[in-house]
Amino acid sequence: MNFYPIEIKFRNASGKWGSIAEQAIKVVSPNRIHVEAKLPNGKSYSSTSAHEALDGGNGVRAKLIDYSHPERWTTYTFWVTREELEEILFSCELACLLLLRYDFKGAAGCALAGVENPEEYFCSEFVFDFVLIQWLSNRLNHKMHPDKLEKIVMILESKLLERKFKVEGI
Repeated sequence: MNFYPIEIKFRNASGKWGSIAEQAIKVVSPNRIHVEAKLPNGKSYSSTSAHEALDGGNGVRAKLIDYSHPERWTTYTFWVTREELEEILFSCELACLLLLRYDFKGAAGCALAGVENPEEYFCSEFVFDFVLIQWLSNRLNHKMHPDKLEKIVMILESKLLERKFKVEGI
């Protein structure tokens, strides 16, 4: 059985720069301000307030990112089967085609009053719902900031690596 890497990349929070949304996220997520899911096709999937969606708007998008400053990112690698990868790739590409918008209220709401638009996504919501949900038997509260998502990612990375080694006989 072959396994394929999915990299969950968290953007480290540093300095005083950033958009208003990033500054709001730093209130509850002081260590991480953004998250991407990089798939073996080379594309990174997330939801962003930048105008990078297929129609030039904000929201869910796929982008080739070279990550030229690796010190700005904390990366966790999930080793998934081909079938799991195909499911994740399908859901990510579908989300891009659906032009799911960036949830400004949700990004600020995770820091403020918990408000959100359930039809829109911010970065950690998107990565959780479209990339990580397949390993979870029920839907957890996905209105979380990047620091909270990182804790889940750390556990899943370890469990999926254990599974990979067990199946490969390593």
